[in-house]
Amino acid sequence: MNFLYILLGKTIMMASKLLRLGAGGTWPGEMVLKLNKNFIAQMANQLKNGSIVISGTNGKTTTALMIASILRSAGFKVLHNHSGANLLNGLASSFIADANFWGHPRSNISVFELDEANLPIALNHFTPKIALLLNLSRDQLDRYGEVEIMLEKWNEALIKLPATVSLIINEEDKRLIRLKETVKCQIIAYNLNQAEPNTPYPLLGRFNKSNTLAAITIAQSLGINPSVIKKTLQNFKPAFGRGEEFNIKGRKIKIFLAKNPASFNLNLEMILQDLPQAKSILFILNDNIPDGRDVSWIYDIDSGPLAQICQNRCVFVSGKRQIDMTLRLKYAGVNINKIWHFNDLEKIIQTMIQQTKEDELCLILPTYSAMLDSRKILCGKKIL
Repeated sequence: MNFLYILLGKTIMMASKLLRLGAGGTWPGEMVLKLNKNFIAQMANQLKNGSIVISGTNGKTTTALMIASILRSAGFKVLHNHSGANLLNGLASSFIADANFWGHPRSNISVFELDEANLPIALNHFTPKIALLLNLSRDQLDRYGEVEIMLEKWNEALIKLPATVSLIINEEDKRLIRLKETVKCQIIAYNLNQAEPNTPYPLLGRFNKSNTLAAITIAQSLGINPSVIKKTLQNFKPAFGRGEEFNIKGRKIKIFLAKNPASFNLNLEMILQDLPQAKSILFILNDNIPDGRDVSWIYDIDSGPLAQICQNRCVFVSGKRQIDMTLRLKYAGVNINKIWHFNDLEKIIQTMIQQTKEDELCLILPTYSAMLDSRKILCGKKIL
C-alpha cells in the first residue's frame, strides 16, 4: 500500500516544483501521514543501518549536514532532510523523495534533524540507532514554552528507548546531563574542553566547534576511518544561512541565522572575535510563524556585544518588527539616528551593497523567515 502513498507523494512533489510553489519538502509528507500514520516507522525500519536523529535549540542543521557529509564520504547511502524541514511531514517527505519505484528507500541510513518540540513525537513513531542532543535553551516561547517543560517532554520520550540506542549528549549543557539519571540508552558524552588539539574545525565560532565535535563523536561511534572524517571536515561548506557566503557586485555577504537569544549572542561573540573586518551589518527581525510571534526574546540579547558590533559600522535594520529591533539597539546604546531602515528587504540589501566598497564584508543577522527571504534575493530562490 505504501507504493500508492509514495506515488501520490511524488506527484504532489512534482506538481509543487512545476507550479513553483516550493520544493515539496512538507506537503507530500503531510498528505501521506494523513493516509498512513505509520508511514515513517515503516520506511525507517527498512534502512539497513538505521537512523540518526539530531535535536537541540541551535546547531541542528549544521551538525546534521556534517554527519551526512562524513557518512557519504565513508560510502553510506544517506537520506538527509537537508532543506531543514524538521517536522514529521518533512521526514515523511524525505522518505517519499528517496523511495524507489517499488516503495522502498534507496538509502541505507538516515540523518534527520528534528525540531525540539517534534523530537518526542518522532521518537513515538520510530526508534533511531543514534540520538544526538546538542543543547536546550529558550526559543519561541509562544510555541515551545519554557526550557524545563521541553526537557521534561524529552525525558518522557527518551526513557522509552531501549538500551540498544546510543544517546549522545553535549556535556557542556548541564540540563542535558540530568537525562543520564533516567534513560536506559547507552550514553556517550562529548565536551569541547576535552577535544583533541588537532581536531579540524571548518567553521567560525566556538559553538560550531562544539557542533563539529558532535559530528565527529557520531562518526567515531560508527567506526568511520579518522582520515575520512578529517578530509570531509576540511572540505566542508556551511549549511544555508549558517555562515553561508555570497559574492554580490564584488562585495562579500555572509548570513548568520539569529533566531533566539542563544544563537544571537553566539553570533555576536563569533563576529567580534573572528570577523572584525566587517564594514556593514543588517539586522532583520520578523515574527512570522517559523520565527515565533513573541519577539520579546530580543531583550535577552547581551547589550554590550550588541552595541560593540555596531561601532564604526554601517547599521541597517529591516523586517516586520524592525521598529522593535531599532528600539532594542537604542536601549543597547546604539545611536539610532545613524541607522538605515526600510520595510523593503530587497531595497535595504541593495542599499547596504551600495554603501559598501568592493571586497568589503557585509553581515546579515536574520530570523528564520527573514533568512529564507534574504537568500531568495541573493541567489534567486528559497530553500523551502
